[in-house]
Amino acid sequence: MAGMSRFWACLLTMMGMLPLPALAAEPLSSVGAVRTLPAEEAAKGLPVRLETSGAVRVLVSAAMFGFVWRAVLRVLFTAREYGLAQGLHAVLRIPVANVIAIMSGRRALAAYLRSLGGRPVTWDKTVHSTHPAFARSAELRS
Repeated sequence: MAGMSRFWACLLTMMGMLPLPALAAEPLSSVGAVRTLPAEEAAKGLPVRLETSGAVRVLVSAAMFGFVWRAVLRVLFTAREYGLAQGLHAVLRIPVANVIAIMSGRRALAAYLRSLGGRPVTWDKTVHSTHPAFARSAELRS
């Protein structure tokens, strides 16, 4: 039984790192759609149309759809717990959340590699005293 729980722990650790490359590449997703302006066109001040392939347009559209989907769900779930104002602010916190996710993914990978080297696994857990929804319902009852 102990072997199976260790297997699941390793599997969940590895699955937690799967989004890391995608999160790191998200800001660069539209780089393929940008090209350098030729000197003549830039000097004349002419508008330049970006030449993109169909694949780039599909990929950028899919990335944009994914971002909008993520932002809408983030607003809805945050607004349900903390109110509409915080729900709208949640969209502004997306870049910060990406940086935190990339940093924690790197930290998890380093811890995993240390555990493969024979070092003991350490567990970092945040202590939560109460959930905001429970605290709010207690305030409403009193």
